[in-house]
Amino acid sequence: MDSFLRPFMWLVGSSFEFFFQQTQNPGFSILLLSLLVTSALLPVQGLIAWVKRKNQNKKMALKPVEDEIERAYKGHTRYLYLKTLYRQHGYGSWNNFISLSLPLLQIPFFIAAYHYLSTQAVFEGASFLILNDLSKPDALLPFGGTNLNLLPFVMCLINLMNVELQTLEKNSEKVAL
Repeated sequence: MDSFLRPFMWLVGSSFEFFFQQTQNPGFSILLLSLLVTSALLPVQGLIAWVKRKNQNKKMALKPVEDEIERAYKGHTRYLYLKTLYRQHGYGSWNNFISLSLPLLQIPFFIAAYHYLSTQAVFEGASFLILNDLSKPDALLPFGGTNLNLLPFVMCLINLMNVELQTLEKNSEKVAL
């Protein structure tokens, strides 16, 4: 696993060091590193969207024949006819998993960033925006005599909003088709 992550850790480390030399601010350097990784993966995201649209169009073109097969046949016979139909038209059910490839590409960057950034002493005592010390949990939310970390809740909320937007986008695409 270490040899697999080594190139990612080198990329994260050299990018962070470059950004830190330019800004002298570890928090801003992390933001720039995040933007770099996101922008580097944008072409991959575009390619994945293109492949998904292409497969979706294939699936929609096969829909009438698929519906006819589903009405006419049951059980294993239906399965064999559908499998043959998909094979003849170059459509595989594995195509539905293409959307997993972007998160699978992002995960090594996240792991490498975690391993690299967690060992950096530059975060000790460094403040950024509302955070007093980047090396410690934020503890921004007072709750029952203790302080909870606010940033994980913010991150969760942002992810939930992203999922909701993607769901709305998928539903609008279905309505348009």
